[in-house]
Amino acid sequence: VSNIAFKAKNYFIQEAIPNLFSDQKKYKVEIQELIQDAQKMTPEAISYASLAMKNRQDKTNELNFDDLIFIHGALDSLVDKSMLDLEIIKSAHFHEISNAGHMSYIENHGEVIDVLKLYLTDLYYMNCKGLLLFFFFLAPFISYNQINEMNSDSEEHIYQLPFEKGKKVMLMQGYNGTFSHKNKFALDFRLRKGRKIYAARGGKVIKVVQHHNEGGPHKKYLSKGNHVIINHGDGTYAAYWHLMLNGSLVKKDDVVKTGDAIAKAGSTGYSSMSHLHFMVYRYNEKGYRETFPTKFYTSKGIIELKSYRRYGHPN
Repeated sequence: VSNIAFKAKNYFIQEAIPNLFSDQKKYKVEIQELIQDAQKMTPEAISYASLAMKNRQDKTNELNFDDLIFIHGALDSLVDKSMLDLEIIKSAHFHEISNAGHMSYIENHGEVIDVLKLYLTDLYYMNCKGLLLFFFFLAPFISYNQINEMNSDSEEHIYQLPFEKGKKVMLMQGYNGTFSHKNKFALDFRLRKGRKIYAARGGKVIKVVQHHNEGGPHKKYLSKGNHVIINHGDGTYAAYWHLMLNGSLVKKDDVVKTGDAIAKAGSTGYSSMSHLHFMVYRYNEKGYRETFPTKFYTSKGIIELKSYRRYGHPN
């Protein structure tokens, strides 16, 4: 491919791009737009990309298939389904797009969007010279339009990050995320299944649910989330959700200190992958629960957390 790119770049492009589509006549306009964009690439760029693919190592054995979303065009002639690892096909996150080839996001855009909506809170996409580019995490839970009209009380308690010290963890969905945090001040930390969760603030354990073993990105699982709730003693409570089966390390009426290990992460309930859903709340005069934003001690100082960023404990 590298040699062809140098000797006959335009010929290579004219031959390669149409083969990405299952119906070249139907998508003639899109194919021409892609060809025009590709012709702007230098032979060196095509060559380097080809060599990088040639020299890449097979990391399949190192992958956690529960962390990946697989989207495959049913009519893809370049990567036939028979070429895929059986573990991929059996994955709950394998989605075959009907009436589409390798360029499924163009050939069946609507179905691809429907799949992504199962996992993403917001789809950030742009049309860039005819190419639809998706920017997303695996990750359950890309957020978000951060709506934070409610300011944190300057005298509020400062919380400790609810995960292991020495680690940096991605915040996948923040306050008012549009997937599952609408009108809710809650945070989703990406934690692998079995990772320990630590009390962000001390208090008394008032509820433990750990018998569920079901979960998924469907509302039928809303009542299936394992969780621990801690009463801080000042009218506020912290909830730790989506724990694994039998994932609580505490029992009701236990008194815990800030930083004590209290649970193990999982993906039970309304969830598409293992993570910790954390929120702090209180009850208003009418008895309704109200969540509110909190600040944390972090390596970046005392701050409110924002999505798409990795956070660690203070040094």
